[in-house]
Amino acid sequence: MSNQVPHPCLIPDPENPRRVFLYFTGCPPLYTGGVKDIPGPNPRGENTIRRMYADAAADLSRPESWTLDPRPISSESTGSDWDDDRLGYLNAVLYNDADKTWYAYYWAGKTPSTRRIGVATSADGLHWRRCAGNPIINPGDGEFDIEAGDVIKEGDQWFMLFCVGNSPSRNGQSYKSAVSKDGLHWTRAGTVLDIGKPGTSDAGAFEFGSLLKLRDGYAFIYEAMNRYGGPGYRWTINLAFSDSLTAGHWTRSARNPVFTGSGVPGSLDENHVGTPSVYTVNGQRYLFYQAIVTDGKNMDLAVATFAGKGARPAAQPHGGLAIPTAIAGDPLLAEAYRAAAEQNVLRALNPTVFFGYFSVCADGQGHGHNTTYPGLDWGQSAEALLWLGRRAEVLASWEYVKGFQRDDGLLPFAILPDRAGTTSMVSGRYPLVVDERGAVFEHWVPGNPLRTLANVTFLLLAGAIWTQTRDRVWLKAQAPSLRRAADWLRTQITPDGLMRGGGFYVERPTRLEFDGINQCYSAHALAQAAALLDHVDETAAAGQCRTAADALTAAFRARFWAGDHCVEYIHPEHGPISRHGLTDVDWAAVATETASDEQIAALWPQLKDNRDFIYSGIPGGIATRPETYEDWEMQQIDRHDLAAMGRVWYLECWARARMGDRDGLLRSLRKVAAVGQANNWSWMERYCSEKTGDLRQYHFQYYCEYPAIFIRVVNRFVGNGASI
Repeated sequence: MSNQVPHPCLIPDPENPRRVFLYFTGCPPLYTGGVKDIPGPNPRGENTIRRMYADAAADLSRPESWTLDPRPISSESTGSDWDDDRLGYLNAVLYNDADKTWYAYYWAGKTPSTRRIGVATSADGLHWRRCAGNPIINPGDGEFDIEAGDVIKEGDQWFMLFCVGNSPSRNGQSYKSAVSKDGLHWTRAGTVLDIGKPGTSDAGAFEFGSLLKLRDGYAFIYEAMNRYGGPGYRWTINLAFSDSLTAGHWTRSARNPVFTGSGVPGSLDENHVGTPSVYTVNGQRYLFYQAIVTDGKNMDLAVATFAGKGARPAAQPHGGLAIPTAIAGDPLLAEAYRAAAEQNVLRALNPTVFFGYFSVCADGQGHGHNTTYPGLDWGQSAEALLWLGRRAEVLASWEYVKGFQRDDGLLPFAILPDRAGTTSMVSGRYPLVVDERGAVFEHWVPGNPLRTLANVTFLLLAGAIWTQTRDRVWLKAQAPSLRRAADWLRTQITPDGLMRGGGFYVERPTRLEFDGINQCYSAHALAQAAALLDHVDETAAAGQCRTAADALTAAFRARFWAGDHCVEYIHPEHGPISRHGLTDVDWAAVATETASDEQIAALWPQLKDNRDFIYSGIPGGIATRPETYEDWEMQQIDRHDLAAMGRVWYLECWARARMGDRDGLLRSLRKVAAVGQANNWSWMERYCSEKTGDLRQYHFQYYCEYPAIFIRVVNRFVGNGASI
C-alpha cells in the first residue's frame, strides 16, 4: 500500500488518441516527525510506478472514469547506485513522436544529499530502461540536492524546470531551468524562481511543479510552503508566468496561492494540497494534486477542474462537512448549517486576492471584490471560518488587518484597496476619505458612527483565536497590537464612564453620541482584553483594561436604565432615547451581563417570547417599535439600518444562551434556517419590518452575516454536548 501519490503525469495514448494514461508514483510512508524528517525514496525499493487509463472524452475528475492498468511498470537493471537501481519519483512522462520513444524523468537518491534527476526510455510505456548517462542533472556549486520539476518539448527543443535545495536542512529553495536537443543531454540555463519574501505563501520551500503552455507565454504551477515547518505552516499551490522558458526570473501571480486545502473537517484536502500537475483534455483543464488531511497521512490523489476564466477551482472529491452533533438530528438545522458553510462562508474565501481573503458576500461582488471590513463583518466571518477549520486563512487575514493599525492603536473600519488615496463625495454631500493604503478611519455619515467597531472586533477576534488555539506564542506576539487597540478604546471613555462613538454597528439611526450597544460591547471587549493580557503576563495593561470595563459597566447600569428596559442611546441634545420599545440594547445588556441582576430579571420576561423583533419572518429586528423613529435620528439620509440584521440576532442568541433558554434558541435558529431555505440557501443583508411599510430588504443577496452567525451560534451556544 502507498500513503503518498505525488505529481501524476498524464499523457495521450500515442496508439489511441481517444485514450489517456495517467502515470503516478505510489510511495511508502515518508514522514516520521514533521516536514523536516523527509528522507529520500525508500532504499528497499518500495516505491512503485503505476498507470491508469481513461477515455479522453470522459469526465476525468470522476474516479469511476479511470481503470488501473493491471500490467506492471518495470525498469531494466543497470546496476546504478545513485538511484538504488530503480525509478524514483516521476517528474514528467512524454512521448516523442520523432523517434517513437517514451521518456520518463524522475528524481531519486538514497539520502537527501544524493538526490538527482534521471531519465528512462521505453518503446511501449511499460518496460523502461534507465539511461547510461544518468543522472542528467547534478548539484552545482552551493547546491545540496536536485529534485522535482517538469519537462516539456517544443519543436526540437526540450525544456526542464527543476528544484534545488541549498542546504541539508532546507530543500526546495529555488527553481532553475535547463535545455536539451535530445531529451538526454542537458545544459543549464539559469534561475527562474527563488522562494518568496517572509509572510508570502511560498516563503518556506518549493517542491513539485507543472509547466503549461499558454497562448501568449507559459505558466508554472508549483507546490510551496509558507514557512519551513513549525506552527502554522501550510502547503498550497502557487502560480508564476513568463514569456520565455529560460530567460530570467518568472513573475508570480498576484493571486497566490491559487489553490488551498478546503479546511472542511474530514475532507481529503482538509489541511494541505501539493504536487500539482495541470493538463487540458478536450478543452477541459484539470488540476491533479495530492490531497492531505494531516501531515504525512492520507496523502491521496485528487483532482480539481477549472470552470473558466477567473473561476475558482472546485476540488473533487470534497469530502463531508462535519455537522455538529447537537443539530445533526434536525434535518432543517443540519442542512442550514451545511449551506451556511459551503454555499456562503467558505464560498466567500478568495485566495486570488490574497491568501486568507474572504469577501462580505458569498458571490464576491457585493460590497466589493477585494474589500475588507475590520468592523463587524470581518470578525463574524473570521470566527465562523475558525469553527470550519480554516485557521490558516484566519491568521493570514488577521495579519493583513493588523498591518493597518495606526500608531495610536486605531484600526480602520474599512479597507478599500481600489480607492486608495482618494476622497469622494457620498450623495454629493458627505466626504469619504481613503488613505494612501486604502484604509478608512472616519465614516462619511456625520458624527462618525462605527468609530469603535474595528477595535472592539479586533479584541474579540483575538479572544476567539486564543480560545480555539491556546497558542501562547501567538498571543504573546499580538500583545503590543492588543494593548494599543485597548488603549485607544480607553481614550474614548468620558470621565463619567460613557463610551463615545455613536452607532456601534449601525449608521442610520446614527445613535449619537453614546450608544448602549457600544457601551455593552466595549465593556465586554475590554474585560476580554484584560484576560488575554493576563495570559501573557501583561498585568499592568490587563489591570487598566479591567478598570475601564468596570467603569463602563457601572455607568451603563446607572445611565442606560429607563425603569423597566434599557435606554437605547444618549443624544447630546435630545438626551436619553428609550421610546422605540425594546431594542437590541436590551438583548446586549443581558448577553454581556452589563446590566445588573435586577435589571436582567426585569428585562428577560419582556424579551423571551417577544415576536416584535421578527421582521419579514426572520429574527434580529433592531427594535419592537421601528415605526417610531424620526428623521433626525437618521441624519435626514435614509433608514438603512432600521431592519433585522444578523448582528442583532447574534445578541438575541447570546442572551438566550446566557439565560439557559435552549428551546428559544432552537426556535430562533429554525426561523433563520427557514428563511435561507426559501431563498435557495442565501440570506439578505437586511430585512425590514412590516410596521415601517418599507419591505425592500436592503441591499445585497448572498450576504454572509446570517450564515456566519448561524455557524457561530450552533458551535458557541448549542454545542456538541447534546442532541435534539
